[in-house]
Amino acid sequence: MNSKLNRKVARALTATVVGGAAVFAVAAPASAAPAAAGQCTVRDGTSRLGSQFGTNPVKFEFPDSPYVGMRWSSCTNKVVIYYGGYTPGLPGEFYQLRRAETSEQVKVPIGERRTWTINAPGTTIMTISAQYCQKPVIGSSRCTRWSPVVTVKLS
Repeated sequence: MNSKLNRKVARALTATVVGGAAVFAVAAPASAAPAAAGQCTVRDGTSRLGSQFGTNPVKFEFPDSPYVGMRWSSCTNKVVIYYGGYTPGLPGEFYQLRRAETSEQVKVPIGERRTWTINAPGTTIMTISAQYCQKPVIGSSRCTRWSPVVTVKLS
């Protein structure tokens, strides 16, 4: 078994030998919402705009915006937001994530590939877009355009 499982998303694995082959069952962590065995749903976000690239999850971007993607799991009832595309290098850099349905914005750390995990809101969908900004020592922030809005169904 791979000893390099990501501890944040790893689940307890139970192996059963069936006909000489190991069969692994995935069990949700104790802190997760209860789910019947094998009944977990995982959904990636989608967008009708921008360029689509990558997998695990699919991400979306405009030529002059950062990328953004989302993945929801019913086992944990959490949404993981993937954002990035700009190499850090200047002081005062940051990303902003915005939920389209509430206009709520949050500043998140800079980096080439970042993630932000949140509890799923009590709604049936969640939408998110990302923006890269630089804040000079003097003056106001300069930001890219917002990325395409990505939507994930939460039920």
